[in-house]
Amino acid sequence: MLLVALVATVSAQVQFVGRKAAPKYLLQHENTQRGGYSHRAPATSPDDVITTQPEGEAMRYERSGQGLVVSDGVIYTTQQTDKTTLVYDPDGTTVWIKNIVNGLNQTFGESWVRGTLSPDGTTLTVPLDQTVAWSYQFEAGIGLAWGRTVINADNQMVSFERDETVTEAVYTIADGTLTLQGTNGRTEFENNIQDFVGQGLTCCYEDDGAWPGFMEWNTVLTPKPVIPAPDIITEQPAGELRRYVRQGSNIYQAWMGPALTSQKGMADIVFADDGQTVYLRDVVYDVASDVWVRGTLSPDGTKITVPLGQYLYWDETEEKGMVLQWMSTGVETQLDEEGQPQQVMNLTVHLGVTEATYTLADGTITLQGTVGNPEASYPNNYIATGLGVVYDTDLTFCAVDFGTIYKEFVLAPAIPADPILLEDAWFDDGTEDGYSCLDFIIPTEDVDGNFIDLQYTSLSLYTDDDVPFTFDAATYSYDLEEDMTELPYAIYSQGYDFNESRIYFYRTNTGDNPLFQNRIGLQVHYDVPVVGEDGETTIVRNSSNIVYWEANNSAISDVKAATATGDDAYYNLMGQKCDAAHLPAGIYLHNGRKVIVR
Repeated sequence: MLLVALVATVSAQVQFVGRKAAPKYLLQHENTQRGGYSHRAPATSPDDVITTQPEGEAMRYERSGQGLVVSDGVIYTTQQTDKTTLVYDPDGTTVWIKNIVNGLNQTFGESWVRGTLSPDGTTLTVPLDQTVAWSYQFEAGIGLAWGRTVINADNQMVSFERDETVTEAVYTIADGTLTLQGTNGRTEFENNIQDFVGQGLTCCYEDDGAWPGFMEWNTVLTPKPVIPAPDIITEQPAGELRRYVRQGSNIYQAWMGPALTSQKGMADIVFADDGQTVYLRDVVYDVASDVWVRGTLSPDGTKITVPLGQYLYWDETEEKGMVLQWMSTGVETQLDEEGQPQQVMNLTVHLGVTEATYTLADGTITLQGTVGNPEASYPNNYIATGLGVVYDTDLTFCAVDFGTIYKEFVLAPAIPADPILLEDAWFDDGTEDGYSCLDFIIPTEDVDGNFIDLQYTSLSLYTDDDVPFTFDAATYSYDLEEDMTELPYAIYSQGYDFNESRIYFYRTNTGDNPLFQNRIGLQVHYDVPVVGEDGETTIVRNSSNIVYWEANNSAISDVKAATATGDDAYYNLMGQKCDAAHLPAGIYLHNGRKVIVR
């Protein structure tokens, strides 16, 4: 395992494929039928839910205890580990509690309820005649309640019994800590059916008493001082902005475990007017891309040093963030619970390294000290040393860059390479009132293999002929305010119905009104501002060929698509042409087909 020997290191392990979760009872929720009684006047609208923080002195608390939450009709046991806020009214008596029922806010949103502090400050009573959420599905309010769960031994269904004799929840206060009284349930879960039996604070629909499936017991609220948010630079600093094309490799934590990708796109650097300070945007690839970190330029202009420990992200609710660190990864084989070999990535965070260093030469900026070979055979391509991001609380792995190089980019008119459509580019759910979508790849290069800035690109779609398809604002109301035949990058890269590799349609190619009869095509436009000798700026447009997908699904064709799909070249999934004689393991596009190189 390739590690840098330093005085202080912290190691952790990240699995390539997540382990199986510990066994849990996934008991179905036997919901109280809708259509019963109500013990008080129901809420009449969402306005009855208090969602704005009341005035007063706010204090943070850390929750502990146990409870139940519901997801898709299945009940799960849970430990209370989140945080909450109490606001103490200036009247000295009223106290407001945020998200009083554990987990309810994750489904129905945040809310506040009112409590009364005793004159001696030793108890807090919260009346249960308060609305804590609103269900838009049932058009009904959800109010505080007290009750217990029982388990049907025959079918292992969770049932709820409400205790209407309890009209308020009572917390005792000692040394600033609040403890919910009258609850009952296991303090430690043992993964058996009794874990789902508890008594405590819950909620019910106000119109018929039905139980939405949230409960907590053994609740303790411990004071937790607010941690000030770190200084994070989100606005572009003043100075000269220079744009660079980034290259290199990146290992990141995906939902299935670590994944390897190539750095691509643009990197922005601002050189401040003082001649010493520089700011780097998206310093670790695809992590907090709207955040800038501060660095220092050497007097001779040949080196940039970036102090580590700078924050790229901060979660005020969890009071944790992601910080810049130097790290190494290694791979070893371990046995899982079933005795099967599994590749595990070891992470070493080098706390003894205090800064990252870049060198500058001939318009190229290179990150120094990184190690790694992304073209090595698996899993050796996951062995790397470089600049990365970890969570500050436990040094959990997020991402690491290695082999990073920035090449200064000069914006100039160019003919964009043709978009790439595969044989399976079109998806249709086959129903007249369903949806369909077109998948594609927009190359980051022009026809000569030079990099282009996608921010200056736009897309046009064509059906059957060369007449542009109109995206109407009424149908695409999430993204468009007016009808459009060209989708600028800002829309097609991050819209609700558009992204960098897919366009959705609210109609299919079936029925009496198909989207197209024979083919559907895509074209890329590249509009570059050019300043003339007279100082006037004009927009120079160049466009790719129109690349069509044929309705017979037999090929990606049309004579205009030869550049992208018929030139016998190999392209990676970023649309970049690759050397066919030296292809590392991965998935490539070759003559319109996916090719796997092992």
